[in-house]
Amino acid sequence: MFKKKNYRRIKKNLVILYDDGRKQQIKKKRNKKMNNWIVLLFIFSTRSQDFNNYNACPHPCECYVKYTANGPIVHVLETNVTSVLHLTCESLLHSSLQDRIFQHLYSFNAFELSGCSFDYIHKHAFYGLPNLRELNINRARNLSIHDEAFLDTPNMRRLVITNSGVTQFPSLYGLNKIQFINFTNNFIKDISNANFMECDEELTDLYVLILNNNQIHDINVTFGIFTPNLKYLSIADNMVAHISSQSLLNLTYLELLDLTGNNLSELPSNLLKDNINIKVVGLGPNPISQIDNDFFHSGKQMEALVLGSTRVGDSVWKHLYYLPTIHELQLGNCSLTYINITVMGRLGRLQHLDLSRNNLSKILNYTFINHVNLVTLLLSHNAISHIESHTLFRDCD
Repeated sequence: MFKKKNYRRIKKNLVILYDDGRKQQIKKKRNKKMNNWIVLLFIFSTRSQDFNNYNACPHPCECYVKYTANGPIVHVLETNVTSVLHLTCESLLHSSLQDRIFQHLYSFNAFELSGCSFDYIHKHAFYGLPNLRELNINRARNLSIHDEAFLDTPNMRRLVITNSGVTQFPSLYGLNKIQFINFTNNFIKDISNANFMECDEELTDLYVLILNNNQIHDINVTFGIFTPNLKYLSIADNMVAHISSQSLLNLTYLELLDLTGNNLSELPSNLLKDNINIKVVGLGPNPISQIDNDFFHSGKQMEALVLGSTRVGDSVWKHLYYLPTIHELQLGNCSLTYINITVMGRLGRLQHLDLSRNNLSKILNYTFINHVNLVTLLLSHNAISHIESHTLFRDCD
């Protein structure tokens, strides 16, 4: 919880006193009409040293300074208080990030820039921000980033750049402490080892990488070399037609892999070989027609498998035999013609099962007899003409 006694002073151009228990809001008014940038600065005082572990109080500090201006004025907003900058721009107007524009905001640990249609991040755009831990950029325009743009932010933990027209995977040079990366909804076309070789050391703290809804065609990264502790990898809704057999080697901590919504027709037989802690795998929709016999042998802890809208057919049952810990199984639109009772008997932990949009014609006795945890069973859009009487229950003796 925030305590009022900790809110004492912010530099003289932002003075907020709480000695009498009241909040004072200072607004600087300008007579000159300014119409290009709208900058909102919310200053939150907190004793937490890690923004990612920040827990908001029920009644957080609501003090702020509001400017409407026709030029970069962020440099005058100095503060000694651990703070967050929310900057919202008029999206129809072109914006720019000048070098050293934030150089006096040395205590700030998080920036959120929304609707600011700048198209380039210069080398020293974030100069003077050694304490910055989180950067969130949304709706920039055809954004390019200097290869050394993040050298001035050595303590960055979270980097989010979304809906900004990025075409090349940004250089991660200088982000040795990065933990979370999200480049969703851009135009990134490829990802390879070259994107990570620029880093001066392994990104051992990186555990989340999200690249959903881009235009990636090939995945040629050996993640185990550059991001050995990666836990969550999501490259869904791209155009991926090929993934290297080396991509997931040595990723022993990987728990989630999402490749749904791509153009994969085949998978390397050893893709998941080293992923002994894998829990969630998304592979459909993809035009996958065949999966090698040992593909899922490392999935002894797997809890969710998405194979919907693939072409695996009835051969999928031999793979499911080795996944007794599955809780959620999506097999909709997979060209299944029958349900394997022996395999289903091993999947006693199932809670959600999707068998819709297949070619099932009947369901035999005792198919779901062991599934006491089953909550959702989808069987619609099949050709089922016969369901035997003991499909779900045995006779009571």
